[in-house]
Amino acid sequence: MRQVIATLALLLGAAYAAAQDPLPSWNDTAPKQSIVEFVAKVTKEGSPDFVPPNERIATFDNDGTLWCEKPLPFQLFFALDRVKELAPQHPEWKTKEPFASLLKGDLKTALAGGEHALLQIVMATHAGMTTAEFEQIVKDWLATAKHPKFKKPFIDCVYQPMIELLAYLRANGFKTFIVSGGGIEFMRPWAEKAYGIPPEQVVGSSIKTKFEMRDGKPVLVRLPELNFIDDKSGKPVGINQHIGRRPIAAFGNSDGDREMLEYTQGGIGARFMLLVLHDDAAREYAYGPAQGLPSTKLGAFTQSLHDQAKKDGWTVVLPASVAKNLKIETQIVTLAKQPRPLPPLSGSLGLNLNKMARVHTLFPGVIREIGTLKADAKGNPLPGSRLLEVGDKVEAKYTGMDRKGRVLQLSIRAKDDDDMQQALEEYQSASGGTTKLGALLKEQMNKSE
Repeated sequence: MRQVIATLALLLGAAYAAAQDPLPSWNDTAPKQSIVEFVAKVTKEGSPDFVPPNERIATFDNDGTLWCEKPLPFQLFFALDRVKELAPQHPEWKTKEPFASLLKGDLKTALAGGEHALLQIVMATHAGMTTAEFEQIVKDWLATAKHPKFKKPFIDCVYQPMIELLAYLRANGFKTFIVSGGGIEFMRPWAEKAYGIPPEQVVGSSIKTKFEMRDGKPVLVRLPELNFIDDKSGKPVGINQHIGRRPIAAFGNSDGDREMLEYTQGGIGARFMLLVLHDDAAREYAYGPAQGLPSTKLGAFTQSLHDQAKKDGWTVVLPASVAKNLKIETQIVTLAKQPRPLPPLSGSLGLNLNKMARVHTLFPGVIREIGTLKADAKGNPLPGSRLLEVGDKVEAKYTGMDRKGRVLQLSIRAKDDDDMQQALEEYQSASGGTTKLGALLKEQMNKSE
């Protein structure tokens, strides 16, 4: 009986300890301890490091810090899908790059135009509508679009340890802000749902808007002109303009966040700066090039940034060893590099066909019949839908088989997703380039001046 009581006490004690742990997805390593110690000393009244609640400002980068940013920042996926959706309104895109290649599903050729091509895509897909219309477009896209690698909605590709950290800081009187190079009006529609951060606490890059009266109603219209780039040296400027207080804690993951962390450290009193260095290829992605990790075109964490972090006492988080649970997990998709032609489908269509389909994962074909196009309530094609015509030559990926009906299940979209993944990985591995979407836009703006 005593043994049962002792065992029960241990179990209850373990459950209580787990309930008291504000960061359960963090292993008990130095980064977690440094976070807890910092929060304790700035929230303890009478402590020399005490900070009043109204001054407890924490800023977080978004792409690569709060949610995944590979194989490309999610806002660029949004722009790519918007090109397909807007194509019927722009017949000139059939012969104009980079749009012509995108509409053919040839992302590799479209990206060959580099940053200039990406800027064209962003401007063509983010302007011309009211701010309210753009907000709804973003919400509609997030409701259906999925990550090409993880096969789950983009809004679910967040980092569980960072979600816990946001909640922990707010529970201790902090006000949390997003300070990102991404579009401010792209992030505001979903930031509260994903992170608990309301729209007024989102700082980001923006394009110009103008006031108009439409149908007797006052609206703001988005213009195809850059207004502000919230990246690198722009982040402290954005913080000052939108927040009005210097943060006491800042979190990022790339060279694009360096100035934000420097600005935070430059204040008086206790400060906390943290960088995420992605080293977990098994559960997510690994990229640097700091510490010998693979180089990347967007979201680069350079060795010089790593050296500065070490010198200045910033905390560097390595997810592979620090995080118990990242929340997003890789779903591996096998794809033949050079698929061989499929032999004639004659004779038995049982196990032989199933075995054959596993080997020949890509199938060439010609569109013979068009089914019902997936559309929204207004009859517009859903984001990511590709418009096809009878006679178009296509390739589809084998995704399964209806054994009872002896019918192969083929998906053009699945094949496109794999092509996109490969093209973006090749694009990202190219040397040089910018660190974030905001830096990409700033680079092009500087070139045009």
